[in-house]
Amino acid sequence: MSESALTHDFASSAGDSGTNGFYRFDPGQIQTGLVFASIGLAAVFVFGAWASLRRGLDLFGMLLLLLISLGLVWFLIHVKNLSGRTLEITDKEISVFDKRKGSLGRLFWEELGLVTERRKMAQLALWDRSGRRRVLVDQQYEDFPRIRQRILSEYARAFVPKPLPIELRSTSPFRYETFVMGFVTLLSGVASCLAFSQNQPIASLFLLGFASFGFWNLLLLYPRLGGPSVIYEDRIVIRRLFRKDEVRKKDVAGVDLADVANGNSGAKFSMVVLRTIDNRKVKITFLYGSIPEIYLTLRAWLART
Repeated sequence: MSESALTHDFASSAGDSGTNGFYRFDPGQIQTGLVFASIGLAAVFVFGAWASLRRGLDLFGMLLLLLISLGLVWFLIHVKNLSGRTLEITDKEISVFDKRKGSLGRLFWEELGLVTERRKMAQLALWDRSGRRRVLVDQQYEDFPRIRQRILSEYARAFVPKPLPIELRSTSPFRYETFVMGFVTLLSGVASCLAFSQNQPIASLFLLGFASFGFWNLLLLYPRLGGPSVIYEDRIVIRRLFRKDEVRKKDVAGVDLADVANGNSGAKFSMVVLRTIDNRKVKITFLYGSIPEIYLTLRAWLART
């Protein structure tokens, strides 16, 4: 059986019609966004008033507070606009509407050629075969896991896995986490050296700890440093920096999508989870490539005889 046929079998067996209907943004997510943005604006106002009364604000400080305030106001308006957004799924298409029921995007399932995700799968982008039109689907829609499963089952009809063996690797060597961890490492390292030169050994060690933490997390963003992760005909090898998971195909019980919520931001980190017959779980994150592509590739790999 061919791999393209396997993905088609997966799509046709997904039971798609049960997901048809309208979906709206989760009101809890909207309220959380409004509350945090409002608290941020209030904090900026209080800090600005306190700083002006205590010692005054220079031009740079005033510009910085103004930019932060404008950003929070824009976020409030954006969240308010999202509150009325709806998504409709039918047997033929997927459509997104704004709060005034105006169309924000529409794509027939037969036109679907590619599904990509924004870093943590907080947003799915559905592209037509030409790559010119897209429909964006945010994770804040109610019952998002069902919506995602429907999208992936439709995508499976057009998805063609690469020939084996397949190396799992991210197509983007640089991401915002790289810059964040790099900045933390560099800033802490420089500050540690300055503290040491000023005879402040305790502060220097503390800052050196921060620099080490940043550098360690920077390395973890690049698992290929530990070697390639590859899907072979009879096994899959997932390498991390100082660890290797090797699972035989005959020992795999199934493959799932899992979401892990970030306690600070509320965003969901999505990953592919490979379950084994001995209840072990091998987690594959965005560091190894596109989550939709990895998921469908593993489904086809398991079904391949």
